[in-house]
Amino acid sequence: TFSIKFDIGSHNLTENSTKDLQDFLPLIKNNRHVMIEVEGYADRLPITSKLPYSSNLDLSNQRAVSVSEWLLTNGIRPHQIRTYSYGSGHTWGKEQQGNDNDRRVVVKLYSKKRTKQ
Repeated sequence: TFSIKFDIGSHNLTENSTKDLQDFLPLIKNNRHVMIEVEGYADRLPITSKLPYSSNLDLSNQRAVSVSEWLLTNGIRPHQIRTYSYGSGHTWGKEQQGNDNDRRVVVKLYSKKRTKQ
């Protein structure tokens, strides 16, 4: 599990987040048994009319889609990725402004291989 940070009011991957994804890619690229959950989040800052998002949920969705599209473009199979959006419903801080940790996508890995019981 790791987090990718985003700038305020943006769903665009930064140079640092792209590097983090590139470091992560070899772990999963050739492993068909790895599933990836991509979870998008947003802070509690209100969406202004200057931004192309209708809500923080929309922004968190666009963040998750940005990461999923990057993974697909770099060879991850579509059936390995599940994308979720949580908006500002799961923030770290209680303050209205939120913080850097709220503007994130969390990437989780798990195995789809089932063990015999």
